[in-house]
Amino acid sequence: MAAEPSATHRKFLYNLSRAEYEKDWGKNYDRPSAFEKFLAFLYKLLPKFGPLKVLDLRTPTPQTEKFFEASFNAAVNRYSKLLAQVEQNHLALSNANFDVGQVTEPGRYRLADQAQARLLDDLSKQKFQGVTVEIKQEILHYFADPNAPYDTKKDAKTWARVQQEVQQLKQFQPAPNPGAKASAPAS
Repeated sequence: MAAEPSATHRKFLYNLSRAEYEKDWGKNYDRPSAFEKFLAFLYKLLPKFGPLKVLDLRTPTPQTEKFFEASFNAAVNRYSKLLAQVEQNHLALSNANFDVGQVTEPGRYRLADQAQARLLDDLSKQKFQGVTVEIKQEILHYFADPNAPYDTKKDAKTWARVQQEVQQLKQFQPAPNPGAKASAPAS
């Protein structure tokens, strides 16, 4: 009520009868078994202290709720802008990392480093079949600086394989893609 004074209990809760649910979503869903109902009963019964403290449901703090709401609103706004671009037949997607919300440079985000290395390895195993000029440029741009703090450098064998596959990709000549526009790789 503090955040939304005009909210009523009825407006806040979305009530849906079983008949309405089954009409909209069907009857094919798993109901809880007797054992699962028993576990739920025990969960409610047992005190949440000591080793069972991890089972205690903690609601988010007001600050966490504000972070979530701001993040959600930003995502909705960005999605709306992208939909408007689609309607205008002018969708321009940046090579942003959705986990961190921005373009990530090599060595900045462990999972991006690992994903690029795995993509390179998978393409190498297929002799770079189907690789376009744009994909080649993107991968070579990502691995352009051998002195960057790539996560894959932590494993000498993996890093050596990446370096070898980068050299193989440099030698590979992809067939030109007539429908693609030339663009600079994202950084």
